[in-house]
Amino acid sequence: MQTHSRAGETQRPVKMAGVLFWNSVLVALHSVDVRGIDRAPSLLPLLDVLHYPGSQRSLAASYVTLPPTLTTAQANALGITTQIATFATGGFATDSGVNIRRVAEQVNGAILRPGETFSLNGYTGPRNAATGYVDAGIIDHGRPSRGIGGGISQFATTLYNATYFAGMTDIQHKEHSYYISRYPAAREATVVEGAIDVKFRDDAPTGILIQTAWTPTSITVTLWGTKHVDVESITGPRTDFIDQKTETITGQPCTATAGER
Repeated sequence: MQTHSRAGETQRPVKMAGVLFWNSVLVALHSVDVRGIDRAPSLLPLLDVLHYPGSQRSLAASYVTLPPTLTTAQANALGITTQIATFATGGFATDSGVNIRRVAEQVNGAILRPGETFSLNGYTGPRNAATGYVDAGIIDHGRPSRGIGGGISQFATTLYNATYFAGMTDIQHKEHSYYISRYPAAREATVVEGAIDVKFRDDAPTGILIQTAWTPTSITVTLWGTKHVDVESITGPRTDFIDQKTETITGQPCTATAGER
């Protein structure tokens, strides 16, 4: 028995509701239910049909209709209507820029429903050569090194600051092992796949849409939703300075730096 080659044309893929950006303008997407072949009941008579003469060997397809996981009504109720926070950082190497662009592509358009927690590591999945990441600079145990996906921490810092000013609930973030002057003091984050993550929760009654914008010299993260809070950050004076100390490292490559204050 041969399967009808045009059976796929009788099915309809699911279309989720949501919003997207068209020329920097929010555009609503309407949901469409999925219509597909319900294989279990359709194939139930198969063993009997195989005994029929060749011209009679056919099965009637049984169809099932299922709603999308995000319907039009649910998307409209999310309240994603206006920009509530945005943050940008700049100054990265070309190889790091490749990784920052890749992670920005993956996160762009992510929707967070009320009460949901966003995990950067969980959302992007494995960050390796197979998923488009390249070798670039990293910080390994407080020292400059190289590794696949280097530069992702700049995106993590940018995302963290956008969520900070949007009033998201901080679930997890970790600062770098030493100060990096292009980031706000005490407002930066690093990530390590499987170990260190950036997580935040939307505790507002409305949802959040994450928009990213990459250029060869900068990365911007913007959060859209309904504004419920105003967040202001005021930097105080620096105190409790720690004297610099010299550490001698042997048996491995070492790059001397002047340090930063």
